[in-house]
Amino acid sequence: MNPVRTFDQITQEILNKNDFETITVGILIADGNQASAKDYIINYMDMFDRKSGKFIDFFVPGYCEDIFDNDVNIERRYHPNAYGKWCCYRDIPIFNIRRNQTAYYFDKFLFDDFIIEMEERMGIKYTYNPMLILVEINKGRDGEKIEFQDKVVIELDEDSARGVTRVGSLFDKIFEVAKKEVGLDRFRDNVRMYYIKGHAVKNIINAIQGEWIESIEDVINNVKRFKIKR
Repeated sequence: MNPVRTFDQITQEILNKNDFETITVGILIADGNQASAKDYIINYMDMFDRKSGKFIDFFVPGYCEDIFDNDVNIERRYHPNAYGKWCCYRDIPIFNIRRNQTAYYFDKFLFDDFIIEMEERMGIKYTYNPMLILVEINKGRDGEKIEFQDKVVIELDEDSARGVTRVGSLFDKIFEVAKKEVGLDRFRDNVRMYYIKGHAVKNIINAIQGEWIESIEDVINNVKRFKIKR
């Protein structure tokens, strides 16, 4: 998993990878204050990190490491008492990543800012549920901006007793498909892969549709949407 604070942070990380024409990335939308996100996703973030890293890692917006001593301010657009720092200090982090020995905290205002950017720049409507976005990205001709191409949203809301196992197993299946897309030569040097080089959205969806996910009829902005199959 690759926790990020802002939409632009994702954009910049992708632009820094200057050896691609098209890549496929995952963006995991998980509100740290939402019970379903905690139960089915956040509690297992370290496990997902270990399983996914060499195949496809998901960007996780709205989270930051403890930088209590940092003086960088965010715009106080929501309330006069909005956070004065990127991430307020808390005694208990939302999740820990063993790989880099880092604790991550949820910042509501950073998360909300990301949702606004996502809806405006990607045309993806937030449905107030945990959701996984798979998107193919091209680098612009000038090499200074990216273009979002084929986009798919998988709603991860679960209200059944099988919720935890279904979401976790769905991720395992996606990591399995991503491994085939990446190929052995891509991770033999033990480099973490935050993306799949080339077009892979269709292959991933074809592999999990039917058994794991089913289509949602109400398509919004021509973005294909799915939900976990009960």
